[in-house]
Amino acid sequence: GGNRNVGRQAGNVGWDTGTTVVANPLADPMRSRDLLQQPDHTSCFHNSVFQEGPGDAVVPTDKAGHTPSSSDPATSASIAKITALEKEKEAAGGSSHGSGRAAGQEFDDAGASERAKARWDFLRTAVFDGRVRALLLSADYSVVTATFARLFPQDFDRALPVFNHNKVDQLLIRLDYHHAMYSKAYTKHKRMTKRPRHRLGCCGLYGRKVDSMAYHLQRVHELEEAVKEARKETVAEGRTPSWIVLFKTQQAAAIASQSVILAEDNHEFTVHPAPGPEEVNWQALNFSYKQRTLRSIIVQPLLLLLIAFPIGLFSGALMQLDFLFCPVHRCEAPDGTIRLSNTGCEPNDVDLSNDVEQAFKWEWYCADKHFFTQYLSKLITGWIPSLLVTLWQVLVLPVTMIVLVQASGSCVSLSQVDEKVATYIFWHNAGQVFLGGMLGSAFAQQINQFFEAGPAAAVDILGTYLPASSNFFLTYLLFRTLVLVPFRMMIPHLAVRMYIFRRWLFRCSRAALSPREKAFLYTPTSVRMGFEVGMALLVFLVVMSFSVVAPIMPVVGVGYMCASWVLWRHAVLYIYVRKYESGGLMWPIIFKIMLFIYCIFGIFVACVFAVKRAYVQALLLLFLVPIFLYKFNAYAYYRFARSTLHVPLRLANGAPPAQLDARCYIPPPMNEHSMGWHPEWMKPWTGWNIPSAYCVT
Repeated sequence: GGNRNVGRQAGNVGWDTGTTVVANPLADPMRSRDLLQQPDHTSCFHNSVFQEGPGDAVVPTDKAGHTPSSSDPATSASIAKITALEKEKEAAGGSSHGSGRAAGQEFDDAGASERAKARWDFLRTAVFDGRVRALLLSADYSVVTATFARLFPQDFDRALPVFNHNKVDQLLIRLDYHHAMYSKAYTKHKRMTKRPRHRLGCCGLYGRKVDSMAYHLQRVHELEEAVKEARKETVAEGRTPSWIVLFKTQQAAAIASQSVILAEDNHEFTVHPAPGPEEVNWQALNFSYKQRTLRSIIVQPLLLLLIAFPIGLFSGALMQLDFLFCPVHRCEAPDGTIRLSNTGCEPNDVDLSNDVEQAFKWEWYCADKHFFTQYLSKLITGWIPSLLVTLWQVLVLPVTMIVLVQASGSCVSLSQVDEKVATYIFWHNAGQVFLGGMLGSAFAQQINQFFEAGPAAAVDILGTYLPASSNFFLTYLLFRTLVLVPFRMMIPHLAVRMYIFRRWLFRCSRAALSPREKAFLYTPTSVRMGFEVGMALLVFLVVMSFSVVAPIMPVVGVGYMCASWVLWRHAVLYIYVRKYESGGLMWPIIFKIMLFIYCIFGIFVACVFAVKRAYVQALLLLFLVPIFLYKFNAYAYYRFARSTLHVPLRLANGAPPAQLDARCYIPPPMNEHSMGWHPEWMKPWTGWNIPSAYCVT
């Protein structure tokens, strides 16, 4: 009942029918696995199951327990030879004397090649007889293979099982660590007269001392052998519920990916378009349907808690500390409106300050004659709130968000991870930074009036003084435009900061940088697409919402967009590297969020009309704008967005047959010599210190 992925890419490895493959399956198990996955001889026997015979021999039999095609002379001879060898092994190892074990060991050493040759002859005979190819239609061998081979007899290429390679990957991470430590010790040895030594205890604080170079080199050799054994175990026992199905034509892949393959509740398997080889989220394919459901139940409350964290409420309240601690002037305008100010009333206003009883008052903080208090007030109410929000958004929010999304196991591609992260980050910004900033600012301004008027007047107070919160967002946009964008132009990503820190740290300590550490300092990073899109949409939300009540806001927003355009044009072309290619699937997410922002803009303008007593215009905007945007979103979805979910059949029909090497869908840890592997190969963002995927698996 796991997730079965149907390949969006169609391909054919192009094996020649009847090709004779001569190899030793025990000496090269990966080669024998490739043979069994070829389209013309894919695995073993029609209507057969595997049964373990004496010893380790695997004897294919049918459901009744009879050996198929036993009348074939070659097959009978191979089976007889395997059986005879197993009986000889039992006889050699069954002696009750002390020499029995030695005799059995001698037989194992002498007869291993004979048993391997007999098994290989047996398999090769079955390949030439066509019994291996007949397994394509056997549901007992593979429901996935049999289903698509019957539905697409001409276009079906192969079905690739997905293996859980976590053990191999963790061993490779440890191997990479010891490689790095050996390189560091070797560089240190070249600058010293004696070989470096270290303790084996935690952080090198205790334990026996060992030669660093010899120790790490020994660990490298041990882990290399462990990786080879782990690959064999993964192929033998690491099967997951997921498959990747390849076709020879785009049309067959498009039809299979958007069709209901099975009746009733799709209990056996379901189909989805498969991502490209470079954007497969392998760790999500290891989970079954029940595991993903359980993970979603656990992760969703944590995501809601993270989205609901009130960082904007706290920062917006800091902006208005003057209203909380300093004397408040209650000013009544000639038209009867009342506002609170800590700087005094306008000349034409009536000061009603005597009627206000200050709940909180800090005389030293409000003293205007002291230079330190003036500087502290500007720092707390001006830059610290924006700095706190920026640090939360840049350092804490993206890492925590992507770890939770990966822990849910619901995204089979890296682009889907970025899409979910962008959506969650925007909703966090809209709910906490935007809404929390407005409510926190208004609450801090009017807390004394709340104590005086009571909860009954809360709605009127909030409706009157919410536009004053535009000061917080204006400062926030100015901070991002004048400080953050120039800072990112000089230090575009974390690797540059680490380069500056480690370069001068090692220079002060006179420690030599190894070639590996130098390469690490210059390593390029990928774009955090989900995070950057969510942050850009927050700026768009702030500018559109306050464009009426604060006309300077669009000017600052345009300045931010122009500065960001210069930054990202240079960064994408010359600094960042591509992690994957999704084909523009982020745009539908941006389009939906922008329509939501337009809806918020209409509601804000309606509120302004209501304050100005233009109730007809306010009602028209309040009811017509959401309805129009909803209908337009439905129109755009049915006309444009549906074709992004699946390849249109008309386009797929005109596409030529594709030649796709199935080895593209072998994960790097399972490749020979781990080709394509690096410590962050499975992370959606490279070079941003994201925790390893195995902390959430």
